[in-house]
Amino acid sequence: MKIRNLASYPGVFLVLILGFMITSCEETGEPVSDIPEMPGSVSFTMNLEPLSEEGLEVSEVEVLLTPWGSDDTRIETFTPSGNQIDETISELEPGNWDVVVRLYSEEEELLGEGSREGVMIESGETTELTMEITIWVDPDTGELSITVIWNFEERRMSAEEDCTFHDPDAMEVEVSDDTWRIVRDDWIVINFGSDEDSEENARRGLEIIQEYHLTEYCYVGRPNPPMSYMLSNEIAPRGDIGDEDCTFHSLDAIEVEESDGTWRIVRDDWIVINFGSDEDSEELAREAFDLIHKYQFEEYCYVGRPNPPMRYLKKR
Repeated sequence: MKIRNLASYPGVFLVLILGFMITSCEETGEPVSDIPEMPGSVSFTMNLEPLSEEGLEVSEVEVLLTPWGSDDTRIETFTPSGNQIDETISELEPGNWDVVVRLYSEEEELLGEGSREGVMIESGETTELTMEITIWVDPDTGELSITVIWNFEERRMSAEEDCTFHDPDAMEVEVSDDTWRIVRDDWIVINFGSDEDSEENARRGLEIIQEYHLTEYCYVGRPNPPMSYMLSNEIAPRGDIGDEDCTFHSLDAIEVEESDGTWRIVRDDWIVINFGSDEDSEELAREAFDLIHKYQFEEYCYVGRPNPPMRYLKKR
């Protein structure tokens, strides 16, 4: 089957369903509406000028996956068998990924591409992502339909984690008796006190919560928890919104240590988190250590140091 040069067809365009952004040649025509809208799927179509009965052949499909906060793009290349590709892409870390799908001819000409930002892979026990790519061409109309479906086993919070849920959009900064705090309805989420910088810290805290869309506030060792962390739909926050007060500790460098009856997580001579010397301090330190590795927390961030009223952890 011969490959046709799409540059000779000025009517080439790409249309995305489900919020995709597609780029190709000149954009004309109307989208095809019969592509199914399935949860966890991406569907889009290309409409080409009518082709001969020889049709059009896609010889290679390239999938580019880039995790947020990194320039390390992973590229997977697939060769269609007929009009169908069923492939598994594994070892993808939980978090947000930018996904680009490109189609090439036998002569390595780019036929078109589609992209989507922020495809979320949930937190959980497996990182296997199954991608099913279906390609079909109608040789009479020249309509090229592509459906990309990904499925993955979710890795969500365990039932043992001590977390409360708050809608970030329902939170607000409130002052009462000269005390500034972030509240949701009648629930005090974080108390920032009544110091001269309390209002500034409270407003900055709310900005961080809403920018990262932090929905779960979790604790290790309530009451008076030595460690707390926040998640975004059960996934570790990741990124950089600017002017954050954060320190970095590699997962490989931290360890649980006991000194003079006090349990803590340390990195070299740096005390990362102190769990005290109570009878449950060792258990809490080891629980926290496991959670840090589960969510791959490597950035420890603060609002209002010293004695910060708000702490949060991020995946780097």
